[in-house]
Amino acid sequence: MKLNYQLTEEDYLQFCLFAASQNLTLRDAKRRTLFLLILIFSLGSVWIYFRLDSLFFITFSATGILYCIFYYFYGYRSVFKRAYKKNVKRLFKEKIGMEFSVVSDNELITILSNQTKLEINLANVDFIEEIADYYFIKLKTSDRIIIPKRIFENGTNSEASLRNFAKQNNITIKQLLDWKF
Repeated sequence: MKLNYQLTEEDYLQFCLFAASQNLTLRDAKRRTLFLLILIFSLGSVWIYFRLDSLFFITFSATGILYCIFYYFYGYRSVFKRAYKKNVKRLFKEKIGMEFSVVSDNELITILSNQTKLEINLANVDFIEEIADYYFIKLKTSDRIIIPKRIFENGTNSEASLRNFAKQNNITIKQLLDWKF
């Protein structure tokens, strides 16, 4: 298997968002934050109910419920996207637009660029994750190799070569095609 491609800022952003969505710690943090929001709005509603007018209570409670629903389904996504977008620009600025070549043989995966040469033993490959626009080769060190699917459209690289590589080396491909952040 030999693949040649460049990674864009959007590729690194999608990689970071995918990795974050697979992280159980971040899922727990989302639940904790939602629980705290519900608790704060509940305590505020009770205080308003006993101290002020019932119209304020109804307004505050309705606002709290709507805010919690909005946060759970949409709010945390925009917060994470903004934070990761800023970090991608800072952390990956040298790698954005850089030409990469991924070559594999019977024992190694070699990643070549104009700055580095990285060799990874095939025993360190855990599995391959496939989402709608990317393949991620997951390593046992929790690192991932990003392979955008757009490189298979121009004909110089073959998606079948990646699948054959996985089959020959007994690497499972986890299909998460409906993944969205």
